[in-house]
Amino acid sequence: MQVVIRPQDIPPQGRHFDFDLDSSQLNERVAEVRKVADHQSLMPPSYVFNSAPKASLKVYRRGNSVEIHGSLFGAYSTPCSRCAEDTEVKLDVPVNITLEKSAGKEGEQDDVAIGYYVGEEIELQSVVEEFAVLALPFSVLCSEGCKGLCTSCGANLNSEMCACPPAEGDERFAVLRGLKIQ
Repeated sequence: MQVVIRPQDIPPQGRHFDFDLDSSQLNERVAEVRKVADHQSLMPPSYVFNSAPKASLKVYRRGNSVEIHGSLFGAYSTPCSRCAEDTEVKLDVPVNITLEKSAGKEGEQDDVAIGYYVGEEIELQSVVEEFAVLALPFSVLCSEGCKGLCTSCGANLNSEMCACPPAEGDERFAVLRGLKIQ
């Protein structure tokens, strides 16, 4: 279901919208971001929205501008950055943006709270999807106390102990181990 608004149809008191995002469409959008990042030095983790995030928005018209305020709630799965186990993370994102009618000056604007729309309609899902994608962190932990993986054998130290000797630290600093400060 598309939620499309026409700014001229927004009453002076504003209009309230509650809708679900399409999780498969949102997952495709996240996958597109990973494709672009694939050519960079750091690859973001994978994120999967297993259920549809819910948006609750209030939309106001201010001349040719449209103000959108509300929030987005949901959950996604992603691997833990330390132990690589899948973990579910809650998503609670505030949505606050002013959309102005495009006048060809988009590149001159430095304010991230201002966006632009073209034509006579605004697709609210696209606006909210952008907030969802931008809210995804680069690093997620399954818990604050996650012990991660053994650097020698790869065992998940949260669920098992390994027989590997304790690491002696970074070999690049081995010369400093014998240093005595007086």
